[in-house]
Amino acid sequence: MGTWNMSPATLDFLESEIRHHNPRLLVEFGGGLSTICFAQYMKELHGGSGAVYVYSIEQSAEVVASTLSRLQALRLEQHVRMFHAPLVLQTIEDVSARCYSLPMDFASAMDAAHPDFLVIDGPAAEDGARFGTLPLIRHYLSGGARFYLDDALRDGEIDIAERWARLPSVQVNGVRLTEKGLLLGEVRS
Repeated sequence: MGTWNMSPATLDFLESEIRHHNPRLLVEFGGGLSTICFAQYMKELHGGSGAVYVYSIEQSAEVVASTLSRLQALRLEQHVRMFHAPLVLQTIEDVSARCYSLPMDFASAMDAAHPDFLVIDGPAAEDGARFGTLPLIRHYLSGGARFYLDDALRDGEIDIAERWARLPSVQVNGVRLTEKGLLLGEVRS
């Protein structure tokens, strides 16, 4: 599955969470194999109506193109909307870091969407850069939205979890012990 992909145990756990919580719309930071898995899980849960179930934000244009090609080959492309969002230096919640520059069409799409399930597995290999992901999107999320941070056992992600726990309306619920750890939490109304 590769070094940068989510582990099979993490994907299995997230599939069970999706089936248990029945989210309407999933947003992920960091596309690739996980995007394909999430599209399949959500299609199985909600049916093949042609609706978009997954919004994926990815820093690499090459990964966006490759993932879209794989989705098309599997006939899942209608269930996913991918956004290329390069990393730029930003100050978010008084923290300066390179984080996703969300495109305008993403903001437009999110205005009415109110996603209720968020998976954060990017930016790739940027120590501490994942901090900005939740603050960037939390005002778009529905109250009670669940979020999951992969690689939660790394020092940078442990620091991120501590900082997120201090944000208003963010509740950190703990870490699921998978190969790389998965932080669980929710955004309160």
